[in-house]
Amino acid sequence: MTKLFFMGDSITAGVWDERGGWVNRLIGQIMARTIEGEQGKSNFYCLPYNLGVSGDTAPDLVRRIDAEIKTRIYDDDPQNTYQFVFAIGVNDSVQYAQDKKNCYSDEEFLADIKLLIEKARGFTNNISFISPIPVDDDIIMPMKWDNTKGYSNDSVQRFVKMVKTTCAEQEIKFLNLYDEWLVLDNYKDYLIDGLHPNSAGH
Repeated sequence: MTKLFFMGDSITAGVWDERGGWVNRLIGQIMARTIEGEQGKSNFYCLPYNLGVSGDTAPDLVRRIDAEIKTRIYDDDPQNTYQFVFAIGVNDSVQYAQDKKNCYSDEEFLADIKLLIEKARGFTNNISFISPIPVDDDIIMPMKWDNTKGYSNDSVQRFVKMVKTTCAEQEIKFLNLYDEWLVLDNYKDYLIDGLHPNSAGH
């Protein structure tokens, strides 16, 4: 059996979507195929977990990955395999609204991404990353819920590039949703508050 762990922030957790977000939508499809496998209609067998936590940053994932995974694996079952999908970076890109300086340094972020990969490789080599999506600077700089901080596409894009480069160096799969969204003329229509996707966005 494969255990699939989605780890990330509020977008991973599925906020602002009545169907639980993109991860839970995928989980529904995965479980449908697993049910078919259980019924002998295929050999597909996967147990997915949504481990998204609102507000999480790369260092937050580093701090909790061991505890999250060790409570969900069984040492006496050698047939289990594991896969990680990390969707992180947008909260790391947050800036102070007054001067648009980043709250977290590039060096800190890169170190945490590499440490996260190292920890994940303690369980498996099946690791992939999904980038943050673009934001709406006009709405989210500053944030309505904290006018001292905000998000900008310039900052988000820089953090996306750091993850992309690290994944290339480490030979890890990387899905660049930032670029996929940015070419859409109406991508802002898929955001509910300038930061999080609405149901159509999920």
